[in-house]
Amino acid sequence: MDTELEQRLSMVRAEVARRLSSVFKAWTVEGDTVLGPGTLAVRVEDQHKQGPNHFDLGFVLNRERSDVPILWDCVAGLGKTEANMIARAVDTWAMSTAATFLEMLVQDGSFASHFACDHPHGCPGWHVIHSPVTAFGLGTGPQDLQSWVGGTPLLPTLGPMVAAAFDRPMLNGVKIFLAGHDQNDVAEVRVNGVRHEPASRRLQYMQWPRTREPAFARCYWLFVHKQDVLMDGKLGSA
Repeated sequence: MDTELEQRLSMVRAEVARRLSSVFKAWTVEGDTVLGPGTLAVRVEDQHKQGPNHFDLGFVLNRERSDVPILWDCVAGLGKTEANMIARAVDTWAMSTAATFLEMLVQDGSFASHFACDHPHGCPGWHVIHSPVTAFGLGTGPQDLQSWVGGTPLLPTLGPMVAAAFDRPMLNGVKIFLAGHDQNDVAEVRVNGVRHEPASRRLQYMQWPRTREPAFARCYWLFVHKQDVLMDGKLGSA
């Protein structure tokens, strides 16, 4: 790994530890891993090679068990300096993606919302934790996108589509991402880090607000378990 990349990833690890420590117990950097309370950890990598403001974060629920999946998500940040970009990206990840993982641990609604398998705005057959919607950009676009995503029950439409692609009966992560800028709008749904084409196309064709100035919105769904599968309480400890 080149020196510049390693320095950047070190900055990301430090920011992840700082940000998570501000909301949930103590996190520290040890080597190439951010260690949390109990068996929790976060790995920081540059899997997609998309530039200095983009990186991949893997939430580790139990670093002592190789059979527990690492929940990966990629994130990017905007800013005038490298430190600004990293802080923005980590903050976005912490408020959306990481919020669902922490909510699974505390289960009191303080980080994210729960949708049971029979909830009218949920996904049939699955218990889903839905993060807050985060948005950023210029003008009124971010607020417009945030309001649309927050006010539109996307889970009943997109949930069954993405669930068909799951390769495990529990702990599947889905990211919803919208970006508007003139005619260059983007709608993307990622399942466990991989773009899901049918769901992405379905989201693209929905009537979400297109913006003239750059605006972005995202949320994260953690499909915790199928209706007929019980959670293993030992998956992670804090």
